[in-house]
Amino acid sequence: MFSPSLQTLRKFAFGLGLNLGTIFEAFELGETRREQEIVDLLASRSAHDLNRALRVLIVFFDAIDAKAHGESDDDEEPDDAPPDEEPE
Repeated sequence: MFSPSLQTLRKFAFGLGLNLGTIFEAFELGETRREQEIVDLLASRSAHDLNRALRVLIVFFDAIDAKAHGESDDDEEPDDAPPDEEPE
């Protein structure tokens, strides 16, 4: 039976863009949690990228909520969106 080293598992996790803990959790549970996959995806991003992702998620979820409540979609930025950053 193949038993990979910790170093091999780290390389495997890195190649998948996941934290090593996510790999172990998936092995134990037989599945991955989507929340952890999102955290892993964001973990290696810059502060600038994180702020952009936050703005996208706010607009995305506001649109979903508006649709669920029968409201029309508009192109306005939500009031609680973080301010735009200065260019890098």
